[in-house]
This record gives sequence, C-alpha cells and structure tokens, in this order.
Amino acid sequence: MNFVDTARAYTTSECIIGEIIKGFRSKCMIAAKTLARTADDVEKDLRTSLSELRTTGVDLCQLHNVNSEETGHHSAATIFCDDNVRE
Repeated sequence: MNFVDTARAYTTSECIIGEIIKGFRSKCMIAAKTLARTADDVEKDLRTSLSELRTTGVDLCQLHNVNSEETGHHSAATIFCDDNVRE
C-alpha cells in the first residue's frame, strides 16, 4: 500500500496517519480533502493537515463533498484562481 487518503473531517485520521508514515513519507502518496469553499479556508485546512500529518506537502488536495454543480463551479473558480493555493 502506498496511497493514503485522509480529510480534515475524519477527526483524528491525520494525526494517526502522520505517526504511521513517519520515516517513510517519500514512499507513499497522500491525498488530503477539505470541505472549505474559499481559497483562504482551503489554505488554512491544508496547513493544519500538513501539521497533523507531519509533512511538508501532500500529493493531491481534493474538494470534499461537492454535492451540486453550482457548488463545484463556485468553489473551483474561487479556489483555483488563487496563486497561494496552487503553490
């Protein structure tokens, strides 16, 4: 197994995963999900996730629970046009 999926909404998941992957982070891919819908909130969630996972980056950041086309379009337009989030 080398792909790990987690989300801020999974409560203690990130802390547990951070402990498990300690020492071999470079051998696994991490996907993190956020319920945030603004660039600022995505950045905040991502910083918290990185801290709890004890890593400097994730391989994939996903919008969690996009349940309508309107939400998806609004979130993507708001978030992915922000240079800080893309970095």
